[in-house]
Amino acid sequence: MILTVTPNASIDKTYAVDDFGVDRMHRPSKTTTTPGGKGINVLRVFRELGGTGLATGFVGGRVGDAIQAGLTGEGIGHDLVRVAEESRLCIKIVDPKSGTQTEINEIGQRVSAQEVEALMAKIGLLLSGVDYVVLCGNVPPGVPLSFYGDIIGLAKSKGIRTVLDTSEEQLKNAIKAGPYMVKPNVA
Repeated sequence: MILTVTPNASIDKTYAVDDFGVDRMHRPSKTTTTPGGKGINVLRVFRELGGTGLATGFVGGRVGDAIQAGLTGEGIGHDLVRVAEESRLCIKIVDPKSGTQTEINEIGQRVSAQEVEALMAKIGLLLSGVDYVVLCGNVPPGVPLSFYGDIIGLAKSKGIRTVLDTSEEQLKNAIKAGPYMVKPNVA
């Protein structure tokens, strides 16, 4: 059983556009819309491989509603914290001819200290029966630098292994807490 933490969940809208180029009008040949964020994607693949898990993180507004409805529709377990601001939308434009992908990812909603505390409390409750906690992606504005490190410390205190997949300052800070495994990006 894994618990994935995706503090910056999104709706990922992907457009397939042959011969994509800037400063031109395009009509996609295919469009897909799915709940996204690294932790959600990890859980989706883990389930396909026969594992069980639960997703948590922040969601807000109509995009947050769409994230929750999409997860429910896919049969992906979730227990998310509602926040005041709107969750993010991420646009991906895939050009099947050239094999390129262009992404436009919103930064994410600002979360308050109280909303961060609510997610930390929820994570504390959700750790029962979990073998691994997978911490994924960037964090939205308002989330403290200690966020992932604090979760790693909490999980370790209960004998639960953590996997960390983030970048920049969150990565540098959280490594100090001693996660079981780290998956940095090439950059």
